Amino acid sequence: MSAIALAEGMPADGKVVTLESSEKIAVVAQQIFDASSVKSKIDLKVGQAAETMKEMIKNGEKFDLIFIDADKENYIEYYELSLQLLESNGIILADNSLCAFYMTKIKM
Repeated sequence: MSAIALAEGMPADGKVVTLESSEKIAVVAQQIFDASSVKSKIDLKVGQAAETMKEMIKNGEKFDLIFIDADKENYIEYYELSLQLLESNGIILADNSLCAFYMTKIKM
C-alpha cells in the first residue's frame, strides 16, 4: 500500500521501486499494482533486500526518497546501503524504527 500511496503523489515521470523478499507476497502485490491507476510508476523487485540494494548500488541507481519498512533486525544494514543509494539532498524514512527500543525500555 505504501508503494501505491507514494506513486500517487509523484509527478507523471516519477518511479517507485519496491523490494519484496517473499515471492508469494510479490505475486499478490503485483496484482494490486496492476489494478491501480499508477501501475506504470511502480517497479517491484523480488529478492532479499540487502542483495537487491547492493545490485542497485553497482548499477549506479539513485533515489530522492527511501522508505525502509522491513525486518527490524536488519534496519542498520538497510540504512547503510540506503546512504549509498540516496541522492545528495535525499530523504530516508524508517517505519517503526524505535519500536524495538521502546519495547525494550518497557520490559526493564
